[in-house]
Amino acid sequence: MDVCRLVPIRVRPASGGLTLIELLTAIAIIGVLVALMLPVINSAREAARRTTCANNLYQIGITLHTYHNVHASFPPSGIEWRPPGNTTNRQLAWSVFLLPYLEQQSVFELLGLSEAFGSPINAEGAETELSVYRCPSSLHNDPGVDGCGRCDYGGIYGERINSPNNPPKGTMLYEKPVSIREFLDGTFQTIVVSEDTRWPNGQ
Repeated sequence: MDVCRLVPIRVRPASGGLTLIELLTAIAIIGVLVALMLPVINSAREAARRTTCANNLYQIGITLHTYHNVHASFPPSGIEWRPPGNTTNRQLAWSVFLLPYLEQQSVFELLGLSEAFGSPINAEGAETELSVYRCPSSLHNDPGVDGCGRCDYGGIYGERINSPNNPPKGTMLYEKPVSIREFLDGTFQTIVVSEDTRWPNGQ
């Protein structure tokens, strides 16, 4: 009768880690994937900012028409412009006059419109920043002039690049409200307010 002999077999234990080459390869692949995804992420973020900015302008546009329906004109670009050295002129901008129509009556009521924008009476209201007046892509995060809240949108005063703009040809002029009937090209072809984040003192 044959007797089977059991011969022990040695099994090499499985390695629990990666070799240095495998680790470096994995890190390189992850780095490439991250590098490829960053532009996509940044593009998506900028697209979201652009959508928010467009929504702000859309809301301002609707509010301008609401103001026009009440006053038969758009608000002036500003009143009582303040030249250098002047501390008495009010220099109130169009953005102030739209507040009640932007559901910001509480902010509007904090302002004394008979006083200059930099008056202590107007400090609390003037320093209030409203998201509808801020462009998400604006790089200006420092305090505005005299602590006033910033506004990244500006009323169109006229041509400044290819023309001396004299007399002003814009839709928002100092001391002069403009009505839709004065738009020779109609409302569809006319800009009233635009994004303007280039200037550091926009407000």
